[in-house]
Amino acid sequence: MIIILYNNFIIHKTQFGYTHNVDSVEKIIKIEQLLNSIHIDDIHEFGNRSYYPQILRAIYSVNLKTWNCKNNLNCQKFSCTDECFMETALGSNINAVTRALKLPRETIRRKTNELIDEKLVIRTEKGLFVTQKYRINSYKKSILFNEKLSNLNIK
Repeated sequence: MIIILYNNFIIHKTQFGYTHNVDSVEKIIKIEQLLNSIHIDDIHEFGNRSYYPQILRAIYSVNLKTWNCKNNLNCQKFSCTDECFMETALGSNINAVTRALKLPRETIRRKTNELIDEKLVIRTEKGLFVTQKYRINSYKKSILFNEKLSNLNIK
């Protein structure tokens, strides 16, 4: 018997073919269900406003690259003021989001302007930043996601 680890699946090669470790398959199913719940939550929150969640995540991931504010408990929960957040966060831009999502620049520009109108993104001379409104919601979702992931006992 040969044991192969492929994409975190443990696969046993027997003389009759390949079989998957049942525990790994069950974990993959639970992970897929968890990811589906994220997508469903995005649809529930943003409805038919396509690309909003992806653009927000792309901007936020750039913002967090240099963000390092630990002034108070609010900062630790990502709910500090927008001004406080922007002091150390790295500003994103339309080109970075376009490259990250591989979508047309004009689509990203138009959707980003809509997100600015919705008060989810701020544009300054330093770049694009997600607002406190988005950060608080994202923080709450991250806590729930972490709890659900911990319940899967994935190592």
